[in-house]
Amino acid sequence: MKTVVPTEQEPLRLSADLMARLKRVAREEHTSLDRLVESALWELVSHRPNAETLEAIAEAKDGRVAGRLDISSFEAFMQSVDEVE
Repeated sequence: MKTVVPTEQEPLRLSADLMARLKRVAREEHTSLDRLVESALWELVSHRPNAETLEAIAEAKDGRVAGRLDISSFEAFMQSVDEVE
């Protein structure tokens, strides 16, 4: 049994060059233009980190939670891991 996903129509203004490229890629991929654009947009929005993830990334970069790891050499890395623990 197929699940019906509700859709909406939204007119978009795209450059003629971009539209031509999208149509070519859709043809090469043996898919519809709608499916190609929807897949590309899902890919774009799926990989955007949410606010909690962005904060965790910032904490890790700043060393606010666990401390800093020294990756200048393997020995330095191992020593910095011991210091964090």
